[in-house]
Amino acid sequence: MTKAEIKAVLTSALQDGVALYWQFSPSGTGRCLVWGETGPAGSPAADNRPEERGMKGMVELYTALEEDPLFAAVEEALQAAQLPFYWESSGYDRDAGLVKHRWRWLSL
Repeated sequence: MTKAEIKAVLTSALQDGVALYWQFSPSGTGRCLVWGETGPAGSPAADNRPEERGMKGMVELYTALEEDPLFAAVEEALQAAQLPFYWESSGYDRDAGLVKHRWRWLSL
């Protein structure tokens, strides 16, 4: 998948009034999704070139809602796109003043 295709997958999970940002959200944004690639997918090199060109990345949901429906929507969108992913963590982000949920994904 390309970056544009992954962005489209995440855009499909959004609800009214929720913004999607790449790499970081502006200060004071509130409830939002942040996504970005974190590097190439690890594939063995052959003849000094990677066999497959893929990437890995993350999605973060910032929210003040205890049971945010966007949590399930993100996972459903990643599953529907057949992107391998896992939920990495949830915790309070002091800088944002919100709870942050993070997933990691892999695109080959």
